Amino acid sequence: PEFNIYGDITFYLAQLDKIIPSLSKVVRQLEPKGAVTASIHFEGEPRKWRKATAGLKAKADQITLKGFKLNNLYLNTMMQDEKIYIKNCSLNSYGGIFNLSGLIDIEKERPIYNTNVTLRELDLKKLSLKLYNS
Repeated sequence: PEFNIYGDITFYLAQLDKIIPSLSKVVRQLEPKGAVTASIHFEGEPRKWRKATAGLKAKADQITLKGFKLNNLYLNTMMQDEKIYIKNCSLNSYGGIFNLSGLIDIEKERPIYNTNVTLRELDLKKLSLKLYNS
């Protein structure tokens, strides 16, 4: 059956494996913490999800991955024509700004990634101290 789902949700990253059980290994490895608020839409058949049209806009004041604090997270993605478009993913951490955009071609079983990443004003001393003490 085809679904048309639209809505706003808030979810806790530590419980992401309960929403998507296939992510349980990733959740254990990354030890995510924090709440994310998102607007979502999905149009299509769940079993044929690659052919669906979907979108996600998400934000969080602060999340933590493996002890690394990431602030002011914003994510805007959409999926159509068997491609995931990362319009914008941005966050602040260690005095700097991280921006990501790109395209993930999911037509085949092994996706093809094409991304652009920009890092600005990152405090490498703070980051390296965090990495060393982790």
